[in-house]
Amino acid sequence: MTDRIINFRDFGGVPGAGGQQVASGQLFRSGQSGPLGNAPFDHLPTLGLKLCVDMRFPDEVRQSPMPWRAENRLQVLQMEDGEKRDAPHHAFFAGDLTRPEDVHQLYVSFYRSLPADMRFQSLVKRAVGTMAETGGPVLIHCSAGKDRTGFLAGLMLDILGVDRQTILRDFTLSAHDTAKAALLPEIKRRFALHDRPLPGASVLDAILGVKPDYLAACFAQMERSGGTTATYLQSIGVSDEIQARFRRQFLV
Repeated sequence: MTDRIINFRDFGGVPGAGGQQVASGQLFRSGQSGPLGNAPFDHLPTLGLKLCVDMRFPDEVRQSPMPWRAENRLQVLQMEDGEKRDAPHHAFFAGDLTRPEDVHQLYVSFYRSLPADMRFQSLVKRAVGTMAETGGPVLIHCSAGKDRTGFLAGLMLDILGVDRQTILRDFTLSAHDTAKAALLPEIKRRFALHDRPLPGASVLDAILGVKPDYLAACFAQMERSGGTTATYLQSIGVSDEIQARFRRQFLV
């Protein structure tokens, strides 16, 4: 079966800072390859990608490597640490989830933890710095293409001056029925691997989806310490100069 990409989309083409627009065809986001994705993997090399930012932990990469070929000739940035199987989806196998509200609380807690996690700080610093130098096209992805990818995509759009409501609107596209359907086989597989029964339909639907207050909680956490996301970025090593170069690369 042909490899396909889960939850693949261009997240450019929206209004940005200073009356400019985020470039289309330069910023792409997705999950990993799988049987029910919405785009053939073979489509990716036609995009002329310069960079892929893989937000997964090393054990996830080993279990489901992206089928890049040598001729694709793109740089891949990956997580430098994370051997403890602490990707977000593992939390769903640690306890009993009986209500959608239980899933909601797990997600909000995870999103709040992202800005302070030094592994993600390092990857964000390297990713934004590299993109500021090389420009696009760029693909960012994790396993599902909605949580860790949503964090980085939202932060990138914020640097580009996209208003918060537009950022949250892009984020919630990952709750589309087609995106959730593509993730369902992988979620079922993971419950089976953990020898856990599949939860009820409403809980399963909550696991597969996203809500705007997840990413909003992440932004609130970034802004709680420094007041602005720009200050947060400075604190992890993404200087004002790098942020300005990033805007020059992706605003038109």
